[in-house]
Amino acid sequence: MAKLAKLPPPILTALQEQIRANHYGQYHALSDWLKQQGYSVSKSTIHRYTQYLKEKDGYTAKGNSNELLAQITTEDFDSLSLSSLYKKLGKLEHEKQKTLNQINQLLNEEKA
Repeated sequence: MAKLAKLPPPILTALQEQIRANHYGQYHALSDWLKQQGYSVSKSTIHRYTQYLKEKDGYTAKGNSNELLAQITTEDFDSLSLSSLYKKLGKLEHEKQKTLNQINQLLNEEKA
């Protein structure tokens, strides 16, 4: 994870967005994307960072929500209203985390 922490903030932010968009998976594709950006990072490193990000995001998948998420992301899922609600919830969680990061950054700047 230390290697990812050294990435420029715009690259790290884009990586976090891609991890979330990929539902915390597809490490090979993320590793390839980073390589295209000029950074060599192993799938294992991305996996560890993804686990960290899941915890940070509060992604617990309680109540079989992993199964529901898997259904929603398949082509034959027929509940558009439920699908849109899960997508909306994911965006809200992402915005929440961005806001918390901004708060932490401001608090750290005030301490300095």
